[in-house]
Amino acid sequence: MAKSTAELRGLSVPELEGRLVEIKSDLARERALIASGTRAEKPSKIGE
Repeated sequence: MAKSTAELRGLSVPELEGRLVEIKSDLARERALIASGTRAEKPSKIGE
């Protein structure tokens, strides 16, 4: 769910903070999958 910089700049601070929480939880889930030995759903997102 990538957004352009123009779309992100148009969001309010609470909306940006909510988006950040979503991204961090997605990253934690991907890292947990790797740590448990299973395949990550989106391996390209881990390096970003």
